[in-house]
Amino acid sequence: MIRPLEKLIAVKSRAFKVMFIVALVCCAAAASAADWQWPTEMTVAGLKIMEIRGTTNNDGSGTGSGKLMVPGAPGQKISLKRSSRGEITGSSSIKLRMSGAEVDGDFILNNSGLKGRGTAKFSPRSVEDCSMTISPDGLVKGTGKVSLGNCAAAANFSVSKRDADLNGSTSARAQA
Repeated sequence: MIRPLEKLIAVKSRAFKVMFIVALVCCAAAASAADWQWPTEMTVAGLKIMEIRGTTNNDGSGTGSGKLMVPGAPGQKISLKRSSRGEITGSSSIKLRMSGAEVDGDFILNNSGLKGRGTAKFSPRSVEDCSMTISPDGLVKGTGKVSLGNCAAAANFSVSKRDADLNGSTSARAQA
């Protein structure tokens, strides 16, 4: 004996069968998005996030918070967002000290890494208006400007657990 659903599918055209299967797949995908919950830990772009708490919406999107484990500054607070497509992003204000340098900035975390803007302080100079990245192993690399009297020199820098490096150059003219 043919069950009623199978009988309905057997009677309808091939186009109906395809539409029916597509509808089933869409319903299953929507159900799995609605069932998604924030885990207590996750890794994004190689960086671990712990103690996550959050809420989700019916479409699978949501917001949360946790602690970003950045080498040299573990436990930084991070605000998290999840899109309905499952993409996780986060934002965090990070301040860390390593190898005699201090990095302070606002960072965005996504699948391509941890990128931000801020300052890097090296004794006796600071690099201002920095664009920087922090890798999963804690290496901070960036570019910015160093003020030298009335001049601003372009500078590159890196900071790791082992050392800090600052270099740059600018042109100067002597006035008579």
